[in-house]
Amino acid sequence: AGYTDVRILPTPRGEMGTTTRPAATPPPPARRARSVARVVEPQAAWVVSLALLAGGVACGPAEKSADTAVQAPYPSSTDASTPNLAPIAPVLTILPANPTTTDDLRAHIVDEATDPDGDPLRLRLSWWRNGVLQDIDAQTVPADLTERDDVWELRATADDGQLRSPEALAIAVVVNSPPSITVHIDPEAPDTSATLTAQATASDIDGDELGIVYRWWRDGEETTWTDRSIPASETRRGEHWEVGVRALDGRDSGPEVVEGVTVYNAAPRVREVDVGPEGATVLTPLTARVVVDDLDEDTLLMDIRWIVDGTEVQRGTDLTLLQDTPPRDASVVVAVTADDGTQLSNTMQSTPLVIANSPPAYSGAVLVPAAPRISDTVQCVPSGWSDADGDPPAEDFDWDVDGAAVAGMDVLDLSALSLEGGEVLRCRVVPEDPHTHGAPVEVSTTVLP
Repeated sequence: AGYTDVRILPTPRGEMGTTTRPAATPPPPARRARSVARVVEPQAAWVVSLALLAGGVACGPAEKSADTAVQAPYPSSTDASTPNLAPIAPVLTILPANPTTTDDLRAHIVDEATDPDGDPLRLRLSWWRNGVLQDIDAQTVPADLTERDDVWELRATADDGQLRSPEALAIAVVVNSPPSITVHIDPEAPDTSATLTAQATASDIDGDELGIVYRWWRDGEETTWTDRSIPASETRRGEHWEVGVRALDGRDSGPEVVEGVTVYNAAPRVREVDVGPEGATVLTPLTARVVVDDLDEDTLLMDIRWIVDGTEVQRGTDLTLLQDTPPRDASVVVAVTADDGTQLSNTMQSTPLVIANSPPAYSGAVLVPAAPRISDTVQCVPSGWSDADGDPPAEDFDWDVDGAAVAGMDVLDLSALSLEGGEVLRCRVVPEDPHTHGAPVEVSTTVLP
């Protein structure tokens, strides 16, 4: 187990491996053409190889151990008068040069084994890992049997049935596999509001702990940024950003992978829309307040729509409602969209403003008679009614004598109050509509005896 045998037969004259002698010198008697051992493999690559070409090793009778494939002595091509010569060892190499744990190890014969006597040869190959013979009966070692820093030896001997060649040796050390990495920039189509983030995924077949280094270029010029992200404040519309990433495993760095994106225009954004003032009535001019920004600092064209009870009543760039204020209980909304010449912003609507009731008012009031006596009946007469909402006149009366409230409507009987004369009589009129009351008006006089 662990050895591969290759039977070697004599090679006719003129083929590879044959020794051609000058015509004037006949070949020695009883010698056959030289035999060669061949293993057909891909082209050779440089690897440390060693052929031990010192004297031969005698082969005894057939062995039964696992490390031999010789079952009986081969017939010799020499007669009793000519001594047998030991085979010449092959020259070996292991392909590929500098293998990693992803590579199969392949045996390759650089120079074939030969036999000076032309005897048929048997080539015996064995694989050794870190000094231990492996149970591999093949010319290839699968990659999954190797680990980093392994020292693999390929050993070979040729024998002619009586003598064995010195052992040929080729050595290969399994080297570190550099890590690999993939990357993309998120988002894939950024604008100037986006943070650029390199999303990198590194892997290492040797299972090493990995580090990642970053480099960033702006429009082809390398920057000082070495983080995985570029803040939005650093980017401008139209710039092309690239990131280069490389994985490190503590021994080697993998190849740098570069990915790039172009920064596009950022659409303007409407952030706030209000309409007011709060509590506006039909008498109050209405204005809108808009907060909008554009990261590219473009000049913006505003589209402002005034909507009353679901119907658009005004559209343009004005922040003031140019027509009359809608009536009480009407719902007013302002919708705003901004245009930077490339893209439109979001459309934002204000919270509905409901037009409030307009309070009624009297301009004044008089007492009839204007200078009443203690026995008179006095009437309080308001004047100058107004109500912007068109509500009909309505009022409430409050009377007092020297500050003390007395009951009464628009008419007050002074004789029922037991007055003596000289008291101050006051009437206070409060205008009212179905929703609220207005500011009161007052009138007063001195009661005569």
